Amino acid sequence: MSGPTWQEIYYIVAALSLAGGAVAGTVVWLFTRFNAHERDLAEFKLKVAEDYATTKLVERVESRMTEAVNRVADSVARMNEAFNAAVRMMMRRKDPS
Repeated sequence: MSGPTWQEIYYIVAALSLAGGAVAGTVVWLFTRFNAHERDLAEFKLKVAEDYATTKLVERVESRMTEAVNRVADSVARMNEAFNAAVRMMMRRKDPS
């Protein structure tokens, strides 16, 4: 039994070269796609950072809104007290005793 012929060696080397080229091409394609997605992700992160409110900003707005609501509640309470005082004064004027 003798070893492979030169022609068989040629076919094996050609097949391995084709397979290696296909693998290399696939790796390059995957790398290119990965880089494109990485770039898209970086652009998306930048857009989110520019366009959306930060937690600190939301907390500041919430604090201002709470203070405004509290001021309105205090005003309503004072109006209620003033109304009650006016009603008491009117009741005293009507009552001759």
